[in-house]
Amino acid sequence: MSVHDRQLIGGPRKPSPVQGTLYQAHSSARLVLAGVSIVMAALLIWASLIIWNGYATSSGTSWSFLPHTSRTPSTDLYFFVDEKEEVLSEPRLFAALLFTLAIQTFLTVGTHCAELQVILSRDEAIWRSIGTVKGSAPRLSTFSSAVGTWQSAVLMCFKPLLHWIYGLAMFVDYTSGIYMFAPQITYLWSLWVLFMSFIWFVSCQSPTGYLPATYGHLKTMIDLVDEWHPRMFWGDKNTELNGVRQAGTAADKLLPIDPDALYGGGHYQSYI
Repeated sequence: MSVHDRQLIGGPRKPSPVQGTLYQAHSSARLVLAGVSIVMAALLIWASLIIWNGYATSSGTSWSFLPHTSRTPSTDLYFFVDEKEEVLSEPRLFAALLFTLAIQTFLTVGTHCAELQVILSRDEAIWRSIGTVKGSAPRLSTFSSAVGTWQSAVLMCFKPLLHWIYGLAMFVDYTSGIYMFAPQITYLWSLWVLFMSFIWFVSCQSPTGYLPATYGHLKTMIDLVDEWHPRMFWGDKNTELNGVRQAGTAADKLLPIDPDALYGGGHYQSYI
């Protein structure tokens, strides 16, 4: 029985060749997807306002990747500037830095929440290794498990890129306050759309194979594992009682799952 079926009454059933999604398994996944979508909408509104105001108030027209204060369309926030002073005072400079930090915190929280989706997707990928011909990896370290999946690799590329482009989009000047560059904010929004698409993909992807999905749910894993070994294989244990076959784990390769048979899960009475 997969994590999606944990609320159902157990009983023999035929195995499913396709498992449910992360989106279906955890209610928190839906909150995370809503969060990254809200960040995307906020960035779109921000970019639209800066593009409109930037072309209205500045002479710059360059959309080069690296910004320039005189050639790139931008919006200047002068409310941090005191006209009586040639440069920003320390309190005003500190306030400007806090303002940029507040926006970056918004992005950081969004990426950290999205990382929860990636971790669950990564855990499911590692879990599903026991259903392969090679079985689970007995010497998999915490570091290698964190960086050894494509989900983690993509996340590690996105996170620094998002913060770097944000650093290009916002510029604190000690004489002019804060510059917000329209092209770079647009590039930031575009990259976030790609990032959001990646998070939606890992959240809505349906794993294939007869091994029930767990998505890090320990109780479901314990129910499915009836023998613990450094390297484990999952499959048909070649035992049958009253027409119900048993699927479980072993130290050696097991028989493939019969898609037309009824299965129960051994002494834990967990069913696929």
